[in-house]
Amino acid sequence: MVIMPSILAQLLGEGDPMFGLAVSDLERASGNLGVDARLTADIVQARGHALKALGLSVQHTTGPELYAALLHLARRHDGFLAKRLGVDDPADTAAALEAVARVANNVRIARDVWVIKRSVLRKLLKAKPPKKVMKALRYRSVDSMLKREQPEVLLAVMRAVEDVDWQHAFVERYTSLTPQDFEQRPLQILHPTSDKWQKIARDFTTRHRHNVLHVKEAGIITILPLPVAKLPGVTLAVLPRVLHYGNELRMYSALFKLAQMRQGFGELVRDAIIDDPAEHVRVAGQAIHWRIVHRHFGRQDILPQLFEPHVAPEDLTWHTLTEPLIPLEPALGFWEPLEHAGAILQGDVVSMHLLDVAEAAVNDLPYEQRTFRHMRRTIWAELYSRYLASPVIHARVVAQLGEI
Repeated sequence: MVIMPSILAQLLGEGDPMFGLAVSDLERASGNLGVDARLTADIVQARGHALKALGLSVQHTTGPELYAALLHLARRHDGFLAKRLGVDDPADTAAALEAVARVANNVRIARDVWVIKRSVLRKLLKAKPPKKVMKALRYRSVDSMLKREQPEVLLAVMRAVEDVDWQHAFVERYTSLTPQDFEQRPLQILHPTSDKWQKIARDFTTRHRHNVLHVKEAGIITILPLPVAKLPGVTLAVLPRVLHYGNELRMYSALFKLAQMRQGFGELVRDAIIDDPAEHVRVAGQAIHWRIVHRHFGRQDILPQLFEPHVAPEDLTWHTLTEPLIPLEPALGFWEPLEHAGAILQGDVVSMHLLDVAEAAVNDLPYEQRTFRHMRRTIWAELYSRYLASPVIHARVVAQLGEI
């Protein structure tokens, strides 16, 4: 029996012996290809190269030392990137966010998404008016609000100000949606800065420690203004996050396209928004999210016929976090091999994922409050997508796609 290398288990924060057994099942299903061991070796190699590039000892560096070095480099790279975007003072929050929005709208990424029609969103909003949205935007009448505001923008505000129970009740109405209620249009990246949005942003950023909203079913990413005039690290914290959400919107768009002929289409849309269930396919007893399947087929030259005619190859394209950024600032290539990498030093786990590091740098988080969320998500994604590359598992996944 193959037991998952302890390095990978520690990085993922998984100490349960059943976890190792689950990976052993995937190994057997794939034909014992040693995927877990190969990924572990790749992570160790990437960590070693990064430590050397930072001028640190592979054998003797402590967790706090690596963390400090990563944050220092992130702040330097933030300055480089801000200058490339035309921002004279990288700590100037307003100038940096304006530049991020401009560049995010022009950088070369795939942008088409299949989302709910604006006319349908208006009907949904009129049927269940979002009272807190109306108050935040200073409208007394829902008709007046719908006349003056884009409905997808109202959904973004809804995500920020309405309570969770109200949002769930609103999204429950998606169960009546059909594919005819969807359309293809370019994703939107907005950066509103009016006084109304300043208040919305202040409350949201206090709760969530970041300032980017995305609405899967409406194809919109909103960069909220920040309540501070100076914030070192803001460019590197926000631009990669916006591009990450672009990937997410297109991933869900492809899921909705694939599922449009199934019964219960509206329920699938609702579930994707509220619960985001991971059980789109199952392999060796493991539930695998569509995100992993999308990533896997995005790497394939030839797609299964079952994707036709609704899902085209361009619907499955995705980019790594740094791929669109390196042409803007080549120094960001440092982070490319670290997207699914971390380090274990004297028993401490340190994420080397750009989003984790940039979030820590901009919020000036102490070592004890360091985050691992993005590292763990991408290690999981890489582990599963490598297993999906096995011909046996690939065939099992293809056989289940028609049931999504």
